[in-house]
Amino acid sequence: MYHSPVIRAVYARIRQLAHLATDAADHLIDAEDILIHAQSGLPMELGDGFLAVPSEQDARQEIGRRFTLVSELTALGAFDAVASAEQYLAERRHYGYLPEHQPPALSRTQSSTLHAIARGDVTISDGRPTTAARASASASAPSAPWKAVG
Repeated sequence: MYHSPVIRAVYARIRQLAHLATDAADHLIDAEDILIHAQSGLPMELGDGFLAVPSEQDARQEIGRRFTLVSELTALGAFDAVASAEQYLAERRHYGYLPEHQPPALSRTQSSTLHAIARGDVTISDGRPTTAARASASASAPSAPWKAVG
């Protein structure tokens, strides 16, 4: 089946988003491991067979660094997913591929609200919708020094 350059670009972007989401999940798993090791006083491998026991403060700094990385990796994910979906739909329509069932048209207010939610600009906090402010990407903090073990 022929895919136009636009459709190929959409597929490539979706694959990129999947990789970014996987990397973000890995950082969250690592953060959990760091917390567990710090609370238990267990050494962690830092690479090349080097073991260290993270202090509570070092663990918090490293976990904060991981959360910053996760935030940076996923910052544009919702926006890119919506943009990719819109490109895909526009390209499909351009070539005459329309779904058999057309949903009812949304009003301008409904459409803009739905787009804001899909982009991640609106969140639910304490059971109420809240407009999320876009945080600027900040430089990640350097790795925390951990005391070496044997």
